[in-house]
Amino acid sequence: MPKRKGFKGTGFATNATHLTRKKSKELLESGLDTLIVSLDGIKKETHESIRRVNFHKVMKNVLDFIDVRNASGRTKVIVRMIRQDANREEWEEYRDYWLQKLDPHYGDQVAGYDVWGTEVEEKRLQRFNRLQEWSQTKKQVCPDLLERMLLLINGDVLLCCGSSQIMGNVLREDPEVIYNGPGFSRHRELMKQGKLTDLECCKNCQVILSSMDKEYIDARGKKS
Repeated sequence: MPKRKGFKGTGFATNATHLTRKKSKELLESGLDTLIVSLDGIKKETHESIRRVNFHKVMKNVLDFIDVRNASGRTKVIVRMIRQDANREEWEEYRDYWLQKLDPHYGDQVAGYDVWGTEVEEKRLQRFNRLQEWSQTKKQVCPDLLERMLLLINGDVLLCCGSSQIMGNVLREDPEVIYNGPGFSRHRELMKQGKLTDLECCKNCQVILSSMDKEYIDARGKKS
């Protein structure tokens, strides 16, 4: 559907619980550009404690997708760990394992994002101050509002991956009109002015902070 609406690139994130070989073939045939797989551990106990899904089933599904892709597709695969206290010590083993399974020919990557769990008010304030400093210094627009449009399966457009705010629906409205509409435009303009922390849904955003520290490693082992 997004390609029919004129989107140049499409991708989505999944926990891979329903990523069967049949579904993998259908996704590859649809022209999917990027598949982001959320796996939060290299050990069964770790991943299941965080994601509450069957580790062995998910691992098989992801490896099957890569196998099918290698035979007949072109989709880029990003395997992503949300690093936190429960899994941080597994990062190097996780990274090395997936670098052996991924293929640089397709631009595959292993990604690590940091989150820090429940915070006391002091840490929340530190996060707010860091975001404020970043915004006032960089005066940059968050990539979720500038470079991407996040869709739900019903066509609803989210403000960003960290918000449930609905900005429109691509089944009823032109995506370009939504992208340039007052909701998105207000957020972008305030960010350009260095006022990100004036925005209620952005002033404590852990996604932006994580993206500052994120670690992408391509299948050749090179950081980007």
